[in-house]
Amino acid sequence: MPPHDPNALDADMWLRWHQGDVTLEDADDFKHFKIVVDADLARQAEVARGFEGLVEFVDAGTAWVSQAALRAFDGRASNGQWQAGLDAMVAKARPHDWVHATTGAIRAHVVWQPPGAA
Repeated sequence: MPPHDPNALDADMWLRWHQGDVTLEDADDFKHFKIVVDADLARQAEVARGFEGLVEFVDAGTAWVSQAALRAFDGRASNGQWQAGLDAMVAKARPHDWVHATTGAIRAHVVWQPPGAA
């Protein structure tokens, strides 16, 4: 699989794990949401530790993202416009079972990109 291109026409909001750092990319695109991991599956335990408190992996391809942690991530808690955009995204996802009924976490696809994959 080629590396994720954040400039691609299908760009969407994504949480990225790269060399131990977690960032929120394309944070203002509320149409789609996913997790991109710049590592291979052999590092799954390390990646899970890096996302602790933010992401709970169900399996290699699916995870739940804490809404509370995402809302506070990278200083976004006080950004009312961004919070409203996330509210709208969550409202659209809820009828499709992409929002956990009990915790409110957001379901996300996980894309694994081993280094050097092209």
